[in-house]
Amino acid sequence: MIVPRRIPLFCLLFATMVFGLRLHADIPGNYTLTSNQTFTSTITASPFTIGSSDIFNLQSYTATFTGTGNFEINSSIIGTGGVLIDLAPTAQIEYNKANSYTGPTIVRSGSLLLDTPSEQNNGIMGDLLIGGGPNQASVWRDDKHNRELIADTSTITISANGTLEFDRMAHGNSHVHDSLETVGRVVMNGGTILNGSDNDRLTSLHIGTVTLTANSIWDLGKAMTITIGDVNTNTWTPGAILTIKNWSPQEPIYAGHITPQQLGQIRFELPTGIAGAQQLPDTQIVPLIIVPEASTIVLVPMLIGAALWPELRRRVRKEKV
Repeated sequence: MIVPRRIPLFCLLFATMVFGLRLHADIPGNYTLTSNQTFTSTITASPFTIGSSDIFNLQSYTATFTGTGNFEINSSIIGTGGVLIDLAPTAQIEYNKANSYTGPTIVRSGSLLLDTPSEQNNGIMGDLLIGGGPNQASVWRDDKHNRELIADTSTITISANGTLEFDRMAHGNSHVHDSLETVGRVVMNGGTILNGSDNDRLTSLHIGTVTLTANSIWDLGKAMTITIGDVNTNTWTPGAILTIKNWSPQEPIYAGHITPQQLGQIRFELPTGIAGAQQLPDTQIVPLIIVPEASTIVLVPMLIGAALWPELRRRVRKEKV
């Protein structure tokens, strides 16, 4: 089905809209969902666009985006419904306006680029789920003015193959060039938080609380600091490890109350090896000691025992005599 630029009303009633074969296609003006709807694009020459300073009203429904082509939403997304992004791994959807929809945003495959207004916490208002599928999924932002794009109350769940990436222009040292985000809760379920910026001004992430459910990664990149609230009341899955990469004293991580078990589930990947974690009096989480490989942990007592065995036998024989 080829959808023309000016869309007849009857076309808008289909549950699935497929766009392809044209160099460009779009939905002009306001658009309202009347049921769950899937938008599929096979356009690779240019993005499929929705609106231009208009309203994209989800109402209580879900808009699903699939296909190999890119999408660009230039309307404000409103309503209580949600958005599901299940694109090809190389495809992307871009948000360009302030949004107020409160349903979940699920990025299962492909990427979501947030180019929404800076310092307004309205790129994503509801909860955000990234990854969990067989392909790579990411949410990222690259504009130089990209402070506070996600609501402070949002819960972000990052699962396997999922990445939440912080990026910005490579140069510029004023406060508008830094990257700041505050969220209510992060659930690390096998995914990655990544600072992909080459700028040496700190990227700052403030998280109300953190739950760890599967092996996950925090990659601080060139310059990133993370501040976490209390986590001691959260249940972390036993055996799950949170690995912190590219840490330095200039990129501190602070946390509120945290249990010894939770500290034991944090590892620092350092140039000298893998280190455990400890909390300093000022609440910083820093590397503790080199954690030996499991085989070494088992082998060392065996070697010590083997070395002492002759001496133990000699003493036993002497006592018998």
